[in-house]
Amino acid sequence: MKSKILILCVIILASACSNGSVQISPTPTVISTPTLQPTSIIQPTETPQPTPTYLSITPVLQGTQLPEHGDIITVENIDRLTLLSSLGKGNPTDVIYTPDGKYFVISTSEGLYFYNPVDYSFIHFIDTQTAVMDITVSPDSQRIAAAVTNEILLYQISNWQLLLSIKVEADSLDFSPDGKMIALGINSEIGGVQFRDVETGNVIKTFGDRQAVWTVKISPKGDAIATGGYSSIIWSLDGSILDQFGPYISGGHTASISFSPDGDLLAEGSDYYLKIWRVLDNGRVLNYREIDLSQYDNASIFDVTISPDGKSVAATLSSGVGVWNLSTGQCVFYSAVESGFASYNSLAWSPDSSTVAVASNQKGVELWSIKQRDKLTTLNNPSGSFSSLAWSPDGKKLGVGADEGITYILDTNDGHVFDEFGSGYELNSIAFAPDNSTLALGYGDRTAQIWNLDGTLQQKIEGFGFGPSDVTFTSDGKFFAAILPESWQTPPQVRIWNTRDWVVEKVFPVGDRDNFMITGFALAPDQNTGAISYVDMHGFHTQYIRIISVHNGTTLATLEPRTNNNQVRIDAIGYSPDNSMLAALATVFDDPNPRMLVWKTSDWSLVYQINIHSGSRLGLDNNRSDSLSWSPDSRLIAAGVKDGCVQIFKADNGENLATFDGHTMAVTGVSFSPDGRILASISINGTLKLWGLR
Repeated sequence: MKSKILILCVIILASACSNGSVQISPTPTVISTPTLQPTSIIQPTETPQPTPTYLSITPVLQGTQLPEHGDIITVENIDRLTLLSSLGKGNPTDVIYTPDGKYFVISTSEGLYFYNPVDYSFIHFIDTQTAVMDITVSPDSQRIAAAVTNEILLYQISNWQLLLSIKVEADSLDFSPDGKMIALGINSEIGGVQFRDVETGNVIKTFGDRQAVWTVKISPKGDAIATGGYSSIIWSLDGSILDQFGPYISGGHTASISFSPDGDLLAEGSDYYLKIWRVLDNGRVLNYREIDLSQYDNASIFDVTISPDGKSVAATLSSGVGVWNLSTGQCVFYSAVESGFASYNSLAWSPDSSTVAVASNQKGVELWSIKQRDKLTTLNNPSGSFSSLAWSPDGKKLGVGADEGITYILDTNDGHVFDEFGSGYELNSIAFAPDNSTLALGYGDRTAQIWNLDGTLQQKIEGFGFGPSDVTFTSDGKFFAAILPESWQTPPQVRIWNTRDWVVEKVFPVGDRDNFMITGFALAPDQNTGAISYVDMHGFHTQYIRIISVHNGTTLATLEPRTNNNQVRIDAIGYSPDNSMLAALATVFDDPNPRMLVWKTSDWSLVYQINIHSGSRLGLDNNRSDSLSWSPDSRLIAAGVKDGCVQIFKADNGENLATFDGHTMAVTGVSFSPDGRILASISINGTLKLWGLR
């Protein structure tokens, strides 16, 4: 369990540093993830491997349906704003199959997700309101227990109802074979093991006081309990120590333990060691087998589990995931983890011992076939990471852009995906035409695609820039504006197309020198001016905002958001709907707090600049803000912050009205609905949340 906690921390920190026509289907579409490169199998590799297939769960909003008639979010009622719905699995922390084979369960930073283990279709979501660290299912498959921060939650699976909440800090848990008790491994100041009654939550017995317990398992025989910490211990049910072994290195610990189905063998995973022990009738253990991990970069073990048929043991390591034959100790297969912060953590066997499910901090959940020795499928968020979003002007659709270039169109009434557009390259921006019939997508390869919402590609245009707002329709829908790619020799240009026949109406430069790089573009609601954020490479990479005339391209004003001579990076810009103000989010170098700056458009005077400080619940030093959105009445500004928070400010003076810790990773986009009733936010971990008034 300690490994799971550490992995979650790494996930959070790592995030802060860093086609033909489609026919509309009346039912939710199953989305296929792009083909990935098969992972190299170290042992054995003789037989040709089949091409893996990849499944993706159709994204559906989890939570309350959006209200048909709700109040508009205003300055006066902001205290009623709350989370309505959520899309996406968050960060997987544990996986498990129910003993009856009816459900495949993924615990995440968001809650519990239940799937059909045959086709892995989505069944149900339980919102735990916080990250789940460990899960276990009762032997009769009727109940599931989840360990969250300072609490154990016990649910009835048949009706998804919360049965019991136990206020205790436990890192690991396990049901007794008869399902009447639950054992809790505690790694806090009190330490030790608690047995609790599953009906009342009352403590039945406690032992191992002050013993650090990171993992706990009850023997299938029901006569002993094994714990792992700074040493591994076999206990009798009355709390006496039957045997104690390890650690094997100074300062090491046991991260995971697992009994065989008959209770005769115990697998122990620790720092650099995978050991198999034979458990005698008196509870003492004999060394049965040791699996050498030296060839796997002396990896530490995160999780270890013996298969239901008792023939194999699977383990996730800091370097990869592997399966070994218990009788021979030989490797069945091993797959090395990819470079970077990606790593495997928890795993689970299917009831028939044919498949191992592995949770990854960045790659979702992978299914591995033992017979084929290859990856069967990967269960991801629709993309793994969301980068942009936009509402249709009528508020009935929500476009959510993924990093690999796919845009999912969600029905905001019931949350199902009824179409998808584009593919193949990083998506930077989305824009709906005012008549709700057309969608513009801006890509990182400096191209744009114009789609009719009937599923046909209308236009593909080469040569765009990149940034948070590079594709923009005018308010009447007659024109489409974007920035051409800059070069080191020529200044960048703004081009404006007539959307009737896509003929270029205007072309004018927005730079006056070399080394002039565009980072963002926003068009004023009155269609008279445009705001361009850019980097002056000659000015030590200092960023500015240039206000240009849309009619002739002349520069009307240059805004320089600098503080104490520190360099500034512009993360987002946007005009207020009433055209009276321009807001920008910026990161000031050598300052942990991002800034929000607001100017009057009448004379381009600075109204205010404020620090956006949320307390950095994730402990990040650089709370960079990537996105902002104005409310339709121009009285509120929403900002997405890198520490996972969504903040709402009073537009006229910058007063912080609300802060929501809705996401567990960096927020990459926020957007008010056209009617002002809903605020949408997306995160780098592939989650989308909808906020509204109850």
